[in-house]
Amino acid sequence: MKSEKIALRVPGNYVLMEELSKDSIGTNFRAVELEEGKNTPLQHRLIGHVYPFLFTTPEEWNRTNTLCQKINQVGTPNLYTPEKLVRTENDMFFIFPFLEGKTLAQLVEDASRKKKFVPFGLAFSIAAAIASLIEVCSSLAVKGQNVFHGFLTPDHILLDYEGNIYVKYFGIWSLLDENQDAMSEMIRMYGAWLPPEFIRREKIVNRSDFYHLGYLVYRMLTGNYFSYLPGEDFESTFTSISFVSDLPSTDIGFLTNLINFFKKTLNPDINKRFVNIKDFRNYVFKYFKPEEFSAFKASLTAYMGELYADTIEEEDRKFQAELNTPVPMVGPENDLSSDNLMEHIPIGTEEKKRSRFLTWGIIAAI
Repeated sequence: MKSEKIALRVPGNYVLMEELSKDSIGTNFRAVELEEGKNTPLQHRLIGHVYPFLFTTPEEWNRTNTLCQKINQVGTPNLYTPEKLVRTENDMFFIFPFLEGKTLAQLVEDASRKKKFVPFGLAFSIAAAIASLIEVCSSLAVKGQNVFHGFLTPDHILLDYEGNIYVKYFGIWSLLDENQDAMSEMIRMYGAWLPPEFIRREKIVNRSDFYHLGYLVYRMLTGNYFSYLPGEDFESTFTSISFVSDLPSTDIGFLTNLINFFKKTLNPDINKRFVNIKDFRNYVFKYFKPEEFSAFKASLTAYMGELYADTIEEEDRKFQAELNTPVPMVGPENDLSSDNLMEHIPIGTEEKKRSRFLTWGIIAAI
């Protein structure tokens, strides 16, 4: 027997339909925006319900709002930035346009499960596209403070079914004040996905982005989580490594450049990573020849189509049905404070479970 879906209205005339995932800022929901005074859906939105331990001061919230306004005014393509920030007495919300697609975290997990691993060239094309977006925004500053991403985990990278790639939450973590509660919670959630300086409770810097980019490529090409413990010999980490993606060459020079890429991104010593985003991009284009944008977009579209051939049409039908059906039981805004959020989630929601397990050790030789 199908359970009745309980719609939940939040400020701004939005109704949460399904919980999608969690990331470093909060819990993400697919929502619909209603026509004023009616229960008629107009369009989908993605709404992020912000963790209560973030933005503990008005200044942090104001800086973030200023950054989002700047990015939206500039109109930087493919930066997935909130259109609106909403704060009530008990809750904080980020309101995004809705994208039909997957996060890179979902894609890598699905690729591993279906044994359709991300091709070598596509992995580096994704990394180059992310780097290009970061480079475009590297000149942004908020109240005299230069911004960088700071938290390029795969749940902050989105890919739609038309081959577009988006970077979510650019600059927000670089604007947050030191917050031990937030750092402890992120370490618990992400583990080794975080750069060593974050785990050491040090300030993240622009070179922290390179660690994330190297980790993303490592995860796509090897199918494993990168493993390094303080006190280990970092250089020996790469003496044996296996890849699930076919390498375009096994020439010693090519393999050396590939291992050096990982050493210049995953190094626990910040000063031994790439100097800046331009240095990173130049290295990637010189040695790994990622595709130009048009070819990359076609390749990503084809890969997404192959990986999700059995779900794209089904998702589209579900989304259209939500827009064509009046939303029942829409009342005044409910309290979404962390203590009672779960009881308001629509019945039938499936929460994506984040893998928190790390793969320690590298299992085979080249």
